[in-house]
Amino acid sequence: MKDVTFSTLDASIRVGGEIRDYRNGLTNIQAGISGTTGLKSLEWLRLRTGLADAFQMRNPLQISRIDVNWHRDRELMVRGKLQVSEGPAIGFATRVLPDHVEVEHVSLRDDLSDVNVGVKVEDTNFDFRFKGKLVQRSIARVFRQQHFQFGELSGEIRTTGNWRQSDRTVANGSLQGAMITIPAPILVAVPVPVTLEKFFLEGRDQTLQIKSATVAVGDSKLDLSGSFGVSGDQ
Repeated sequence: MKDVTFSTLDASIRVGGEIRDYRNGLTNIQAGISGTTGLKSLEWLRLRTGLADAFQMRNPLQISRIDVNWHRDRELMVRGKLQVSEGPAIGFATRVLPDHVEVEHVSLRDDLSDVNVGVKVEDTNFDFRFKGKLVQRSIARVFRQQHFQFGELSGEIRTTGNWRQSDRTVANGSLQGAMITIPAPILVAVPVPVTLEKFFLEGRDQTLQIKSATVAVGDSKLDLSGSFGVSGDQ
């Protein structure tokens, strides 16, 4: 199938693909998608997939390319490049395997931000990577609602570990940020919002050092520094 165009609401999507070994059942499907989607189509898709209001788009999307490669009993691979109208360029690559899910990368780039994030979760093990700079104003160009407030994050850090065994957690790199607000409902013991006005962290193996941090709790401010770590004895 090559360059079949579908038009609905304010979207125009071109799809091409290939189904292999169909006589023996579906074993591999490859597809390519490109086109444009307006706000009506994006909202229709959000409602049909049950996504929360936080995913309401602010601007239309140009789908430069989305490639889907599915192998029966093996994996689903999805890669794509999107351009938000009056907003950032977004790239992504995700693999779904029988035993784990991996976001190889999600990138976002505009005049304010240039960031690449990756996440891998396998059973109780995790691997998280962050590199670059992310400014909230870039996110605001994509989504209408901003439930989590932050000024910016920057640095390069990677942390790996196990949810159930803290002594296996390792972090290497540095991360700094400014004006990150944690709403009161998240911190049950604190009845007012907590704002990290600024912070600078460095990780080296199993030690995480707070080089500097200023935390505002209501009308009070705290300046913090120090380090903490985990070991097999804990």
